[in-house]
Amino acid sequence: MIAKVQPSKQKSRSSFKRLLNYLTKELDPETGETHPRGETVLSNNLVGIDTAAAEMKGVESLNPRCNDAVFHYELAWPPGERPSRAEWLTVPCTR
Repeated sequence: MIAKVQPSKQKSRSSFKRLLNYLTKELDPETGETHPRGETVLSNNLVGIDTAAAEMKGVESLNPRCNDAVFHYELAWPPGERPSRAEWLTVPCTR
């Protein structure tokens, strides 16, 4: 697995709602319709996809020193390596 950190592209604070839409929805360029981007795997720390943005905003508000709580990184696997949904769900959380 290769993790790549993306630099911030905007001067203003990020939005959890915009991030959630970016990660879970895509616009069909031909029809203009919005479709689900693919399977979504939520952290065990979130109640659900419908409340995820509000939950993350609530946690962000607990730290007044936080300037921008949205951090964007990409995960990529070498060619031929593709974890299954079961593997995603069974990865232990390390702290």
